[in-house]
Amino acid sequence: MTTAVASLRQELSNLPDVCRTWFEYAFEDGHWTKILVVEVTCDTDPSSPGFKRSALSEIEALVANVLAHRTTMGIGHLRVVPRSTG
Repeated sequence: MTTAVASLRQELSNLPDVCRTWFEYAFEDGHWTKILVVEVTCDTDPSSPGFKRSALSEIEALVANVLAHRTTMGIGHLRVVPRSTG
């Protein structure tokens, strides 16, 4: 893992609503696409009282900043998922 990617995942893990991060891959249009998955403590359903738009905005801003200014690595998708309760 490159330093910028490790740094991105480390910075994300320091956000108050982030539990953990990992990469997944999807095969799309004849090539592999990297997906950064961010697991959060808050609900991801916008109609839920536990939904936190600010948490999603903070994650988005951090990822965009790191990808734009600190690495040449590309990520095809950013996926935010609620923490598994099972």
